[in-house]
Amino acid sequence: MHCEEAKRLLQADVDGELDAATSAHLAAHVAGCADCQTERAALLGLKQAVKQGRVHAAPEALRRRLHIAIADAAHKEAALKETAQAKKPAPKKPFKLSWAWLNGSFAGAGALAFAFMFSLYLSRPSDVDLLEQDVISGHARSMMASHLSDVASTDQHTVKPWFADKLDFAPNVADFSAEGYPLVGGRLDYIDQHNVAAIVYHRRLHTINLYEWPERGHTAAPTLSVSREGYQLMHWNANGMNYWLVSDMNAQELNEFKDLLVARIEKSEQR
Repeated sequence: MHCEEAKRLLQADVDGELDAATSAHLAAHVAGCADCQTERAALLGLKQAVKQGRVHAAPEALRRRLHIAIADAAHKEAALKETAQAKKPAPKKPFKLSWAWLNGSFAGAGALAFAFMFSLYLSRPSDVDLLEQDVISGHARSMMASHLSDVASTDQHTVKPWFADKLDFAPNVADFSAEGYPLVGGRLDYIDQHNVAAIVYHRRLHTINLYEWPERGHTAAPTLSVSREGYQLMHWNANGMNYWLVSDMNAQELNEFKDLLVARIEKSEQR
């Protein structure tokens, strides 16, 4: 994917409108392109600013103009209907426009406009929705590009030090071969506008990606366990770190793996 094509897709990606495959290809390009990373960050910043913007009441003069425009449109529509009725052989009835009817029209039009704008607001993806899509795209990207690991090793003492000069935090890396979840390696990935650690595990024929990165002062996403696009996702926060699990394995086994991780992380923090 070239920058020109990527930049055409960035707005749709930020709005959560791309399918998983296109989003994965775009994310792969953005991960290696500083210009597109900057543009994506600017779009996300603009979106956040709009969401946090103040809501102002319409000026009285504007409200009056809107009422007049609605009344004029209603009058023209009624006149057109009356003209159409006049062309029919049946006796026509004179059109009577009452203020009660107009007030009802104003209220109805206002309610429809509000309902339309509110439905648009509700249909926009939340920050958590966008983060879930980022995680799924990262997982799909690693599978499609056959790029599961930058450092392929079953030894946690090889994988963890590999991240030392590449991230400003130390990810938790553990091997659970004895429990049936062997470590297979780690890599760098790009999630939530940050470089993150991706720790890769296997469970029989299934691949599990564990994403880790600091909260960095953002509002923490809620603890969750959901199914999206054929994948199971689980998220939790611990000691200032975000943890996301994603795999196509069943929810029960992924939850068992999460319990193993949580217990190991708590044990390591107590040392």
